[in-house]
Amino acid sequence: MKNCLIIIDSIASLYRLELAMNNDAVNANRELGVHMAILTEIARKKKIPVIMTNQVYSDFEDRERAKTVGEML
Repeated sequence: MKNCLIIIDSIASLYRLELAMNNDAVNANRELGVHMAILTEIARKKKIPVIMTNQVYSDFEDRERAKTVGEML
């Protein structure tokens, strides 16, 4: 097998968009969990590394604490 790698940038951005449109955090979190489980299964069974990044939100008024998208959901 050739060298393989799956990289997903800003994994939660689509779920954050769904949350903004539907205001349904439970469903957005469930869908994110399902997709992360699928990626985990691919990584384990196919031995393909998966790298997922997430956005970090920083409140410029409160520079003491940066929030992750997961905390906002």
